[in-house]
Amino acid sequence: MNKDAQITVFKPDELSAYHFDNDKTFISEKVDGVQQFIEVLFNGCVSVYFLKTALGDDRFFMRKKDTELLEVTYKEERVVENDKVYLKESAQHIIVLKKLMKDQVALFERIDQMGRPNAFNLVPLARAYQKKACPEQADAPTKGGFKLGLAIEGVGGIVNYQDIGFFTDKSYFQPGVLLHLGSARNAGKIFLRTGLLISQLEERRGTKSLLKIPIQVEYLYPGPVFRPRLAAGVSIFKPLYNSITLTAGFNVKLMKSSFFSFNYDFDVKPLTVFFLVPSNQVLGNTFSVGFYQKIAFSAR
Repeated sequence: MNKDAQITVFKPDELSAYHFDNDKTFISEKVDGVQQFIEVLFNGCVSVYFLKTALGDDRFFMRKKDTELLEVTYKEERVVENDKVYLKESAQHIIVLKKLMKDQVALFERIDQMGRPNAFNLVPLARAYQKKACPEQADAPTKGGFKLGLAIEGVGGIVNYQDIGFFTDKSYFQPGVLLHLGSARNAGKIFLRTGLLISQLEERRGTKSLLKIPIQVEYLYPGPVFRPRLAAGVSIFKPLYNSITLTAGFNVKLMKSSFFSFNYDFDVKPLTVFFLVPSNQVLGNTFSVGFYQKIAFSAR
């Protein structure tokens, strides 16, 4: 690649489609009266498309060949009945899907049970429809696939443990690497947070390594620059304890896929061996900063 080559920028009304070598294809379509590039998740009898807005929202679209583009909309609203507040989901997405697949009634029960539309249920549904409605295309190669997101975060910070046996009660330096694994389609919101953190604790006979392995479910708010995040789960400490771990933090965007990160971990000893109930015994507090790098890959 010639780094000095001139960069040409094309607008959605200037290209009908384009493709990347990483198996991503985009087509130009009019959405809300504006021409935009939307990603092709599946191309078949019923095609599936994806658009991530500037606010980080996910929008999914489907259509049959030579028909109009239909948005698979989903909304939740709060309703009050008998002085109680309930969360009610709209049925608009179900209506759209049944309209598209009205010739395959056998799929209606699956549509009724699918919940919030996303790449993990719309693409398999489109594949299932294709096998029934267009069996001659069932073995044709498609560009669909599940897009997984991985972020690697290198961190370093200060941890203060409490009530940890014979170790000196003081603050220790704790470096480590964290992994954030989730769906790149679901607005990058929900992740599995894990990794390895290490600290050298002092005791009478010298120092000893303490390893911490967090296993948490993490929510990341997909803001354009500032992205708060929360995580909850458990941590395995070797060789000492296990804990219930709550994490709060935020990312600040540096470049397209790179972020500065700040984290606070609050570790509490569990009341039972099954981690379900926290006790009133605090195990430790951790403040750390790091560098957060996003990576995306496909899984078929």
